[in-house]
Amino acid sequence: MASENDLSKQPRSVSPAPSTKSDKDVPPDPDAANVVPAQHKSQFLQFVKTLASFTGDLSQLTCPAFLLSGTSLLEYSVHWADHPELLARIPAITDPARRMVAVSRWFISTLYGSFHSRCKTGTEKKPYNPVLGEQFLCSWPAATVTNPDGTSLVIPTTNLVCEQVSHHPPVGAFYLDNAHQNIFLNGHCGQKTKFKTTSIKVEQTGRAVLTVHPPNGEVDEYFITLPELVLRGLLTGQLFVELTGTSTITSSSGYLASFEYLPKPWFGGDYHVFKGTIGAFDVPDDLASPDSASSTSSSSSSKKKAKKAKKATAAMAAAAARDASAKPLFTMQGKWTTSCTVTDVATGTTAPLFDAEADAMRTPTVAPLAQQDDLESRKLWAVTTEHLRNGNYAEATASKTAIEDAQRALRKQRAAAGDVWAPKYFAFVADDDAESNAATPVAGSPAGSNLRLDSEQNASPTSLGAASSSSGLSRSSLRAVAVAGAGNAADALTDSGLWTYVGPTHGGK
Repeated sequence: MASENDLSKQPRSVSPAPSTKSDKDVPPDPDAANVVPAQHKSQFLQFVKTLASFTGDLSQLTCPAFLLSGTSLLEYSVHWADHPELLARIPAITDPARRMVAVSRWFISTLYGSFHSRCKTGTEKKPYNPVLGEQFLCSWPAATVTNPDGTSLVIPTTNLVCEQVSHHPPVGAFYLDNAHQNIFLNGHCGQKTKFKTTSIKVEQTGRAVLTVHPPNGEVDEYFITLPELVLRGLLTGQLFVELTGTSTITSSSGYLASFEYLPKPWFGGDYHVFKGTIGAFDVPDDLASPDSASSTSSSSSSKKKAKKAKKATAAMAAAAARDASAKPLFTMQGKWTTSCTVTDVATGTTAPLFDAEADAMRTPTVAPLAQQDDLESRKLWAVTTEHLRNGNYAEATASKTAIEDAQRALRKQRAAAGDVWAPKYFAFVADDDAESNAATPVAGSPAGSNLRLDSEQNASPTSLGAASSSSGLSRSSLRAVAVAGAGNAADALTDSGLWTYVGPTHGGK
């Protein structure tokens, strides 16, 4: 078995990626094939003028059909598991510092598919805005991969459940698990978009929480923040994404990984360069991360654990900020679109962190359209996508408009009837209300049979308590908040809590 102390020991992908050249890792040449069809040039220019004069969130604008990708934004969450072998390896590493290196490796591996893979064969296009309640379900079948030392690693099935939990503002929630490997990811992401001179700036709101159960019986949680995006090449139609700012991963075991995304200089230099560090900070003994909550724990015990977890989170954030300038244990650098390295500061040893060109992304398995529910992404948008593939942009626009009009009609019906809409798979758990009772959806709502939360969190097998027990999250007395039927959720629903998975433990329907 590969040693956890060897930084270079990362499993190879199931199959090698096609050979590509690093010098091709640049935005598409504006003189090459253009994304804008000649017959739509004038419409595109008018759209750019509209962008430049618009002062609100650009998600409210209607995008011309020829600029649509044919994929729902909700489906982009698959990239959290482009390399399930990297995710599955994390729990076996007992040293928390080395485990943070493995978490950082997995995180960097998610960026290529999320923000660059589509530019390798064309240009970035706009995904569909998911409708309220839209769902995307998929899985990565069990597979065996080979480690660099020749040993084999069996990767059990990995499951993903996604749901659009808010439409205005747009928020998508996701839950990824590999229960056999004792690792779980729960999070949500929203977008705020604005036009900036010649580009579009996208602020990603939300968070992701990776929960790991190492063999020693402890629970380690990793709180992940998301980078900001800049969509460049808008004036030429050759669109590509550049990451900006910073993102961090903070672990409950006392380690902080920080990533800084460096913009391309005006003269020379490269796109998509980043640098990062991994360092330690002190977590007070009385605020250390609690073990996973037991479904049989008493009410007072659950409340104490919830309060302790809340204090621990605040203490860790303060400690991480205080120790940010401390000497790092590891440094990272390279290009998140191609290859990067990690260096052990103590020994000076440098090893590969991740190589997007050498490690192919694994494609998940999705149920055939005939077996999907009407709100599952690929079935919902199937007609629109087919028109886009055939270049029938007028028909695609009509199909997309029909879906959006139907959603507006549903919102009006719910508002008129006083109905409360609630997600099927997720409930919002607030950070600052640990002592409150949970909300229960109105009878007959879409989530009525799946979501029933109370202060004890032990009402049903599919309650938050059951999900928490399986994922190690100690949130048993936090409040669940349902989104109003009008879909006018406040920004607090992305920044002040977590859209927590409450569905079947292994991602089934």
